Amino acid sequence: MSKYLREGIWFCIPIVLAISACGIWFKTIFSPNPYINLSDGVSLSVNIYCFIAAITVILGLIISLISNLYTRFRSIIKATVLLLYTSLLLLIITYIIQLNKMLAPQEGWLIYPPLSALKDKIEVKESYFFCNPIYLFLFQLSLIILAVFTAYRIGSRDFKGDSRIINSPSPT
Repeated sequence: MSKYLREGIWFCIPIVLAISACGIWFKTIFSPNPYINLSDGVSLSVNIYCFIAAITVILGLIISLISNLYTRFRSIIKATVLLLYTSLLLLIITYIIQLNKMLAPQEGWLIYPPLSALKDKIEVKESYFFCNPIYLFLFQLSLIILAVFTAYRIGSRDFKGDSRIINSPSPT
């Protein structure tokens, strides 16, 4: 089996797993409006293709990271796939950080009695929808460090086996 075919199969495994997981979770991936039931009768409508893409990127990153650690970054193709998945996950986390800011509760909510009527001012506690953005930034920083390490391992490859390039005679 060709190494390109083998890497192509490993590249497609997360896509197949993500589609099957969404098919099991949402009962069908072709439903025009899939939703996730939350507590107290609240349902969340999701875009199924974004959900499949996010699961694919996460699974692909995990699989390619394990594969690269197993082979000690010897394959340039595997390391490039790892860089691709790392870059895509960085983009997804950047979107999650923006979504976290947009969906956070704002200070302008109406409370009865109005807070301005109280003698002692109440400080508004900063709140977030998912989590504090510092944790997402730290996760992004760790992904950037992983990408830099992978790029370093790709660039520091020792090409002793190809003597034509290293010991080629200079043109005279």
